[in-house]
Amino acid sequence: MMPRRPVSTKQIDVYTQFDGDVDMYQRRRVVHPDMFAEAWSTIADLRQRLGSVVAGIGSERYRQSVNADLLAWTVDDETRERLYEIVRKDLRTNQHHRDV
Repeated sequence: MMPRRPVSTKQIDVYTQFDGDVDMYQRRRVVHPDMFAEAWSTIADLRQRLGSVVAGIGSERYRQSVNADLLAWTVDDETRERLYEIVRKDLRTNQHHRDV
């Protein structure tokens, strides 16, 4: 993977404010000062890949790759925990939809 600028809780805050919907964010036509160009895609990529890891899908090698990127693409433990919270919520929501 290409090196990316690490994200922080500031970018996570903006991302969650728009519920991860980049189209809604872009339609506002107001660039948030804390969001840099690749922040949205970095968060979305980690969110998707962490979802697989938390769900227990993927090989050990895949999990190691995701964890390495998580460490490289986030600035601190608080940011990583916020991403895990998003993923756990995703998985609970997806499970609820399957049960209904």
